[in-house]
Amino acid sequence: MIGFQKYTFICLDFPTEMAEKIRKIRLNLEPTIAWKPVVISLAGSSGCGHISEEQDIFEANNIMTKLSKTLSPITVKFSTKNSFPNTDIYFFEFDNESAINELHKKIKNCGITFAESEYPFKAHCTIHFKGKMNPQKKEQIMNTIIPKEEFELNTISFISDYNHLSRFSMMNSNNTQLTRA
Repeated sequence: MIGFQKYTFICLDFPTEMAEKIRKIRLNLEPTIAWKPVVISLAGSSGCGHISEEQDIFEANNIMTKLSKTLSPITVKFSTKNSFPNTDIYFFEFDNESAINELHKKIKNCGITFAESEYPFKAHCTIHFKGKMNPQKKEQIMNTIIPKEEFELNTISFISDYNHLSRFSMMNSNNTQLTRA
């Protein structure tokens, strides 16, 4: 067995055009995180922890390959800005999180072993994290314009040390969209 050597997250990748918009927002608000992948963490930060070090890498890849073939892309749109209580982590929320929440449940129960997480799952796109917070910075965050267009999430990734290890296309057998967030 070959286990995961570092914390590995399962994430939904943003399409390139929207990822670039988010990077520009991050660069304006908190340049130290602008380079990080623009994703929604499905496993690793909330709802369930990172993939367990005891989980075999090849088995996890096989499980995710099979699962991704049963999934369809999800169309999403941002709704509001929010923050996690007692933190300086600010993020965009989504109009309707039900499809993302359902995908999180499928990932959490797919057979891959995860570490524990004390936080409930919250679909979000981080725009500010660990930067110096002051009234001007908070006002800048609150004045940030939220991108309004819909976009499609169609790729799930294993990410460790901010690098993609594996990517899985979400494409069910009849190639139709089953869910909408």
